Amino acid sequence: MIQDPRLFCIEVSNIARIYLEERFNFHAPERTTEEFLAELQSTRLLAPDQKDSLGQFLQSCDLVKFARFEPTEAALHELHDSALRLVDETQYDPIRATDADAASPPVVAANG
Repeated sequence: MIQDPRLFCIEVSNIARIYLEERFNFHAPERTTEEFLAELQSTRLLAPDQKDSLGQFLQSCDLVKFARFEPTEAALHELHDSALRLVDETQYDPIRATDADAASPPVVAANG
């Protein structure tokens, strides 16, 4: 798919938007990039550098999708890496039981 930059950017930006909608309850897929970025600026769910990175990512994808910009294969890999980095930085942290929690049964209070 990377051989078709427009298709690649359509797919990777759609996946990123769907992820953000599911993860943060943004309404990303139905909005233009400008509308989405405006909503994004009003939230505290992403750090300022994540907002900047996401904005650059979406605008770069839009250049390819709508302005027929032809990026290099290396630039497409950078876009992909940017999307992966955003997911890595914003995914849920798994809840892990400590060794003590796993070793001892829960305490139950007796009635009476």
